[in-house]
Amino acid sequence: MKKILIPRKDHEVYFISLPETMNKEQRQSYITEQLHILHPGFSSSALTDIQELTIDTKAWIMATVMEQNTITEYRILHPHKAFFTHTSLLVRQPDFINQPIHTFSSERIGFDNDTKRPVSQPLPKSKAENDSPEDQEMLSMLLKKTPLRYGVFKKHRSPLLLIIPLVLMMLILGIIYISQNITTEINSNVVTETAPVKPLQLIPPPVSILADISRLILEHGGMIQQWEYNEVTLPAIKVHIEGSDAGLISGKIRELDYLFVSSVSDIQYNQNSPQYSLSLSFNSEKYRPPVSTAFNGMDAVFPILHLVRETCSLTNTIIVSELLSSQAQNNTITINLESPAEGFVQTLEQLEQILTEKALWIQQMHVGMNPAKDTFLWSCSLIPYRPEEHGDFMPYDKHAIPSSFGYKPPIIPPPAPRQFIPVISAEPSDAHKKIGTIYEGDKSKTIFYRNNEGKIIMQEE
Repeated sequence: MKKILIPRKDHEVYFISLPETMNKEQRQSYITEQLHILHPGFSSSALTDIQELTIDTKAWIMATVMEQNTITEYRILHPHKAFFTHTSLLVRQPDFINQPIHTFSSERIGFDNDTKRPVSQPLPKSKAENDSPEDQEMLSMLLKKTPLRYGVFKKHRSPLLLIIPLVLMMLILGIIYISQNITTEINSNVVTETAPVKPLQLIPPPVSILADISRLILEHGGMIQQWEYNEVTLPAIKVHIEGSDAGLISGKIRELDYLFVSSVSDIQYNQNSPQYSLSLSFNSEKYRPPVSTAFNGMDAVFPILHLVRETCSLTNTIIVSELLSSQAQNNTITINLESPAEGFVQTLEQLEQILTEKALWIQQMHVGMNPAKDTFLWSCSLIPYRPEEHGDFMPYDKHAIPSSFGYKPPIIPPPAPRQFIPVISAEPSDAHKKIGTIYEGDKSKTIFYRNNEGKIIMQEE
């Protein structure tokens, strides 16, 4: 059987690490969940070839993804042929983990010894379209010696059965094309109105996003180790999580209209507790960050200085970036703080009140907790924005934030019951010991004595 090498432009390859404790029943749903994250637009229109490999003593899934129409075309044009990819050839070589990452014209393939994971990455289209003669010779040799069982998309239907839907599709497209031409000639003088473009919504405030993710993770038994928010780079959010199931949390985040999970790191287990990082991006088809403007002198700085003095200790410095002389170059206020965990919610609420009053926005924010001191180490960079852009956001609860980072409020024991000593009004004797006097505003006074029995008596004068 002849072998065909599928170019990178027609397929994608993803390596998915399999947790050691996962059984076979859980694998399929886990792989599907990971492909939804790794492959944009993954759906039933795509066909996936799944191969389980052991690479450097670790279990991996090599998932090769192709559009159904593309693989159908290959099977019609190359009936009774076996299909391979650059990756499926190289990954089966005995020295795969010992060789440096190889760069072809359209992809990089190899084993990254720094991260201990296989790599198969497409390169930009600006690169040369064809492999070098040396690479072509190497691939030809590998293609000849690699067994057929290591090919991809081996199961397929009879070519005749595949031709029928393709011919029907061509006929339908031809009818649509002719219909469109006729409609264009008839309606050439008709003016149509296009629907107005719906303006993008403003993304929720960053503290609101932190509150949403904290609630989700806390509800599903997890804990945030580190929170990184940055509107300047992509992905916008990176959250380091321990304890929650990665697939479950990713699915819950997809229910938030403004966010989606763009990638998931390798999942490591510490005493059967998963540890991983999620990279989150904004839904840019519906949402956008605010447009920044210029600072109006130092008016916005002083309330923040007051907040820091009242509620936080400064771990580093407040950087006021040449606000009066070079506002356009670095139009930010950056604060690095350490706040008591017990009052962290109140601190965030005070900060948000200042941001609303002074038309400021958090552009970057890093949050972590120091459990030894029960304090939050956090920083944020603030930018000014146009007040008219302030969205009408629904109130949200921030109280899940400290708990999601592992903070546990101290348990305060109930106060001991007070013991009341009865006061007896009687005439004191010489044996009574005077213990105190209360002077009233009308110059009267009450004198307290303790008798031999330890009881308190009082005398008004």
